[in-house]
Parts: sequence; structure tokens; C-alpha cells
Amino acid sequence: MHQTNSGNSDKRGKGRMKYVLLYIMGFMSYYVWFQIFYNMVAFGTIYPYKSVGDMFIGVGLNIVPILALFLLNTLVVFCNRRYNRTWKKVVTDLLLSFSTLVVVNLLFLCFRSGGVEWAGTVMNNFLILLINEVAYYIIHFKATTLQAEKANRLALQLRYDMLQTQVNPHFLFNSLNILASLIYIDREKSHAFTLELSKMYRYIVKNQGRDTVTLTEEMSFLNNYVNVLKIRYTEAFNVEIEGADRIQNQRIIPYTMQLLIENVTKHNVVSAEQPVTVYVRFTDDHIEVENKIVEKANAEPSNIGLKYLTELYRNKGKTFTAGREGDFFKVHIPYL
Repeated sequence: MHQTNSGNSDKRGKGRMKYVLLYIMGFMSYYVWFQIFYNMVAFGTIYPYKSVGDMFIGVGLNIVPILALFLLNTLVVFCNRRYNRTWKKVVTDLLLSFSTLVVVNLLFLCFRSGGVEWAGTVMNNFLILLINEVAYYIIHFKATTLQAEKANRLALQLRYDMLQTQVNPHFLFNSLNILASLIYIDREKSHAFTLELSKMYRYIVKNQGRDTVTLTEEMSFLNNYVNVLKIRYTEAFNVEIEGADRIQNQRIIPYTMQLLIENVTKHNVVSAEQPVTVYVRFTDDHIEVENKIVEKANAEPSNIGLKYLTELYRNKGKTFTAGREGDFFKVHIPYL
């Protein structure tokens, strides 16, 4: 936990430093532009100074009030958040901004004689305010977009969790019915069935709330799940795995494999006359899962689990694909 908090603090610190550097660069760019513009309008030349020393004096006298206006306008724009309506905020920002302009100019007169060029300072202040307003709404738009994306991801995860809470009790109910039948028919199979089922639900309880698991953990869970299905379908269901030696430290979303295998049993006929084999192949960057389609007459076409998996992987910047290719249904699962 300490490492996680430290990592988040470092990210926030780097983010603040980035904004500070951008702010400084923005101010310096604006000041250089404004000084050149002012010199051209007032003196008809970019360099009206008699000497380098005269230039530094002129720059110093101008940069201080401009920097003060820049900082004060930034405070006005970014601290004034009490208004929900844009026009109310903009009007308030204008009033506060030009009030600060008057104060800055009056203070400026205390240190320099010769009066204030109000037309130039008003235009200068207006441009600075405009820059800050544009920056504020760009940052606000980005923050709002990120919050919306975060809310969508959270909502998707909650729907996925709800789907799991619906699927797991349903599967448990069916499994307990099978177990009740096996107890009287085959004690050895009923014992094996109970062990595999307990391992499955141990995994489910352990990984609730986790957004990724190791591929090794998921495949161990899949093995328990397939063993339960083999007993349920009296060996008419099988999973063949290729490239298991490629399994290392890859990670995927928990229950991915279980949902895919369950999808096969939900939509296809599984019987002694039409046994089903699912092929799972591991590559260096993804998993391929495929099965021959022997579609049930009353199969539900919703594929809710596949839709959720597609969105969950997309939110992690990965592409999860699933669809029919000829007589086969194929799925590509990217590593995270």
C-alpha cells in the first residue's frame, strides 16, 4: 500500500510540475509577444532601446505588472467555481479581473511616475484573461471527460460483477443438483465433483474485486471448471490446450476463460452423440479459443458476457474479439 501511495504521489508531483512549466512557458511566450507588439505600436520598432541597460530597465518595468496581472487573472479564473452557468462565471471573471487591473495600476503609479496607458493595459488584461479562460475550459473539459470515462468504467465493472453474481449461483444450483444425483450413482465421482467445485468457488471468493489475475491462476481455475463439466456431461465435453509452455507472467481479466467455456455450453449441443471439444492455444501475445458450432435450437443470442469482456479489455487499451468464422466460433484474448 505504501508503494502504491508513493507511486500516486510521484505521478501527481510530476503532473503539477508539468503544469508549472507550461504556465511559465505560456507567460514568457505571451510577454515576448506583447513587448514586441507594444514596441512596434509605441515606437515603430522592435528595439527602441538606447542600450542593453536601457532594455533591461524597460523590460523590468513592464514584466512585473504583466506577471502580476497574469497571476491575478489565473487566480480569478481558476478559483471562481461557484457558478454552474458559463455566462455567469465569465461575467464575474471580467468584473474581478478588471478590478484587479485597477489595483495593480494604482500600485504601479506608486513606484513610477508618468501615468498609466490605460488603453494598452486594458487590452493587455483582456488578452491575459482570455488566455486564462481558454486554458480553464480546456482543462475543465479534459477533467470532465476523464471523470466520465472513469464513471463508465466503474459502471461497466459493476455490471460485470452483477453478471458474475447472477452466473455463479445459477451454476452452483445446477452443480448441486448434479451432485445430489451422483451421490447415489457414483460415490467416487461425487467426491471428485465436490473437490473441484470447492476449488472453483475458493478462486471466485479470492478474486472478487480484482481487475486482473495471472494466467496461471486463471488456467488452474479453468481446469477445475472443465473437470466439473466433464462429470456433468459424462465426458462429452473436452478442452484441448496447446502451447501451455508459453504461460509465464501474463495477466488477463478474472473469469474470462470460465465465461468463454460457459458460453460454449450455453449455445451449443453437448451430448454423447455430439461431443464438444474446445481448443485453447497460447501465443506470445494472446490466447485463441475456438470450438465447432453445433448451435442449440433455443440458444439465447444476447452474448452479454462477451460484450462485457470486450468493453473491459477495451478500457485497458486492448482488443478482445469474438465471432463466427465459418463453422467455428473463435475468440482472441489479449494479455494485459
